[in-house]
Order: sequence, then C-alpha cells, then structure tokens
Amino acid sequence: MKATANETVLHALSDCSDPTKGITFTQTDHFLSYPDLRDEARKFAYFLISQLNLKKRDRIVVILPDEQEFVIAFTGSLWAGIVPVPLYPPLLIAQMDSYKARVAAIYDQCGATLLLTSTLGRDLLQHDEIPIRVELFPEVVPTQAFDGDPDCDKNDLAFIQFTSGSTNSPKGVAVSHRSLVENARAIIGHLRITGEDRGVSWLPLYHDMGLIGFLMVPIMTDGLVWLMSPLQFARRPTDWCDTISKVGGTISYAPSFAYGLLTRRITEDQIDSWDLSSWRVAGSGAEPVSGSDLRTFAELLRPTGFRSRALLPSYGLAEMTLAVTISELDAEFHEIAIDRVEFEETGWANPAKHSRASISLISCGPPMSGFRIQIVDPASRLQVKDGRQGLVLTGGPSIADGYFRDPDRTNRIFDDGWVDTGDLGLIHEGELFITGREKDQIILNGRNYHPQDIEAIASAVPGARRGCSVAFSISNQGKETAVVVIESRGDSGALELSRAAMRDVHDRLGVTLADVIVIGSNSIPRTSSGKVRRSESKRMYLEGMFESRLQ
Repeated sequence: MKATANETVLHALSDCSDPTKGITFTQTDHFLSYPDLRDEARKFAYFLISQLNLKKRDRIVVILPDEQEFVIAFTGSLWAGIVPVPLYPPLLIAQMDSYKARVAAIYDQCGATLLLTSTLGRDLLQHDEIPIRVELFPEVVPTQAFDGDPDCDKNDLAFIQFTSGSTNSPKGVAVSHRSLVENARAIIGHLRITGEDRGVSWLPLYHDMGLIGFLMVPIMTDGLVWLMSPLQFARRPTDWCDTISKVGGTISYAPSFAYGLLTRRITEDQIDSWDLSSWRVAGSGAEPVSGSDLRTFAELLRPTGFRSRALLPSYGLAEMTLAVTISELDAEFHEIAIDRVEFEETGWANPAKHSRASISLISCGPPMSGFRIQIVDPASRLQVKDGRQGLVLTGGPSIADGYFRDPDRTNRIFDDGWVDTGDLGLIHEGELFITGREKDQIILNGRNYHPQDIEAIASAVPGARRGCSVAFSISNQGKETAVVVIESRGDSGALELSRAAMRDVHDRLGVTLADVIVIGSNSIPRTSSGKVRRSESKRMYLEGMFESRLQ
C-alpha cells in the first residue's frame, strides 16, 4: 500500500488488509490488526451516532488512559465525522481542582457535546459545579457497524489538539485531515519509513508526537507498532529499551529527558542482555535537546549495537500538526559551541574561543521536504542573516487551520502561510538551532539569558533532581533579577544545595541569582508533555506558594 495514495488516514486504514500488521498493546500483550481496528472503529462510530446521538462535526473530549480504548475511540470518532479533543487523564489527586477547571474550560471553549472517559474519570470529573455530559467507554461495543466509507474528506476538521500551555493558556489547534496526512507523509518520506519498520512508543496518545508519530504514521504505512503505557515508562523506564530489544524495534521517539533518565537507570546486566542494533531512528523532540545526555546514552549503549547516528533531534509544534525539521538520517547529530558572551550581548552565534565561555547548541536538522523556516527580528519582523538569533517562523503543507473558535489569536499567530512559533532560534548551514522561548528570556543588565541554561546548571548540583528546576526573572525595586526553584532528591542538605546552585550559576554564566528555592519532588508545575511551566512557576513564587525546604 502506498502511503501517498490516500487523502485521509481513515482511507489508508480502509486499505489495510494484512491481518499480521497492526498494534500490540504491551500492557495486555493484545494484538489488534489494522483490519480489526477498522471493524472496531466502524462499530464505535455506530455507537456514537445511534446510542449517544452524536452527529457529524460534534466535538467530544476524550480522556481515556487505556491505550486500546483510546485508539478505538479516536479512530471511531474520525470515521463518523465527529471531532475528538484528546486530553491527558488526571495524574495527581492533589491537583484535581485545577485539573477540573482546565477540563471545564476546554469543554466550554470547543463547544463539546460530551466527555468520553473511563469509570475513574467519571468519578473524578462528574460534579454539579461542572456542567459536563460524561459518558463512559462502553463495556460492550455494538455489533452493528457504521455503514459505508469514512464520513470525512481532506478539508474536514479531524481533531483539536490543545497545546500544553508551557508559557500561557492552552490553545485549541484545529487540525484538518489534509494537515494530518501531509505531516505524516513528510515524516514518512524524511525517515524513509516502510511497512517493514517496527515502531515502539511509550509516548501518550493524547499528545501529538505519540498520536501522529505512532498511530497515524503506522496506519499510513501498514507497519507494526508496540504501544506502551506512559505510566509503565514512568515506573520502569528501562522497559522501553527492553521492548525495542525484544521486538526488533526500528523507530522510537522521546523527549530529551528520557535519554538522560535511562543512563541513570540502566544496569550492566541489562546492557549485556539487550540487542539494540535494529534501532535506526532514535528521535528526540518536544523539549530542548541535551547533547550531553544523547552522547552519554549512545556511549553507554554502544555494546548493545546501538549506533549514535540513530539519534535524530527534531523540532515541531501543534500549529504545524507535528514535525517541521528532523536531523538527517545516518549522520551524527550536529552540535556547535558558540561564544557565550557575544551571543548574550549581540545574538550572533560565533565560534567559542574558550570552552568555559561557550554555549552548546544542538541542531534540530533541516526542514522536511516542502517545509520552510524563517528567522526574523522580533521587533521589526525583518529576516535576519544566518547565524543570528531571532524569532522562528514556520510554514509548510501541514499548517493547521488556526485556533478553534479563537479568530483574534489565530490572526496574531497565523499570517500569510507562516506560523509565529514564539521560539527563538537561528539557522546555521541550513539547519535549525532552537535557543529558547521569546517570552521566557531573562534580561539582566542588558544581556539576554535563556532560562534553560540556568536550569541545567542548577539542577546538576549534588542533591538536586536532574532536569527538575525552573528559572525566571522578577522585578525587584525596578530591577530585573533571576530566581531559580529546584526540586531536591532528599530532605537534607537544602541549604548547601541552594548555595551550590548560586555558586555554579555565577561561575558558569556570571549571573547572580536573587533567590534559590529548594522544594520537594514533583512540585514544579508542568505541562501535559512534561515541560516546566515558567509563567505559572513565577506566579506561584510571587504568591508564596512554594514550600521551601530551607525553613
């Protein structure tokens, strides 16, 4: 089957006839072939229409932690022409009030008809104060099926992807079937994916990287995929490599933090038992890429047959459906060391003369075929020269239709075929290097600092949880100063941790921190995809909501 021959993913699913190709859900070890998924989707479509009385273009919020239920509900909704709005399930009971408020706001914003969830979701979310119609995923799907082809064409709205809200309020990105197929085709072409590939993923399906990369793309290519639960990865991260080794996985993606986490969890016995020679695409996306984590990962796993050339840093965003740039296949990922002082003062990325005065930047690769990148001055919006930092604009065939029911915000971000990503970056030798978020920049004494640079140093001190810090600026008597909040690994040594963070940040960056707050594990607010929420962290700090362990 040709991945380019169908105008929607559902039409590609209609063409799948091989009963040996499909999805294995590792939690239950259940295999669902694509022909069987097509039948289940048609039955679920009938259930939505006949029993829940939904009609084409209705929106339904989908909160289903069970991967198989989610896959059937999502594809069944698309088949019926109903628009799914996937959301992450409740994770921490302590945060249920804010979670309920978020779900209610999204439900109202997209004009949903109902919320489809599990029994647990119903018990947690159904409340008199939240006027939401809650329906359960059926224990028994009707045997009768939707009659005919999928009720959709390429220009119809496929689903609404709410952005995770790392810097501001979440936005509902309207993704058409056309955009979905175009992005999947571009990924397939760039990564040379065929029906012989074997995908392995623990990424959540409510997030675009997992949903498109490891559900839509495998359907388009009629390939095999193994889906793990995100909770399984959280509890036993090494199960990821264990699964790839067992099934001969060829493609898997993860945020950068996952590679760093694995290097701290892998044992010598596991390295001896794994064969990762089949892993040809080890993608990294969804957050800034750590070159040191990738290098350590590759070196540690070299005895398993893993090749460092498999590591492919990438860049994308929901407003472009998913991917925009991906590193080249079969090449070492591109890293440059630039002069820190010159970059902070001028925005120019020139080679560093001394290692202690350098910043390392990781390439996210060139744009995929048909896609384009432009770097512009944030103030003038004029294009800047290669090597100069500016605001990243993106364009291409999979650009979304805007933000659902939000024309003002759409007009601000989508302009004449370009998307204002809100990210800062530069072009070097035709490749994109992301340097930070425009709204997150910390400006001290006329110099620009990226918070992730401060965070990386602060969270690397002894006693801190690696990758668990957040930096932001505050105004103190009319002067901008920097603050860091760090999660500690234990109850003792908080004062020493704070002093060490202040010292290391000053020695490495020349930044004098105004305050360092040391808090407990899992206390920093994060988005559904795991990014730190800097704006929310700043609000919590100013309102005294972080409980310091220095007291």
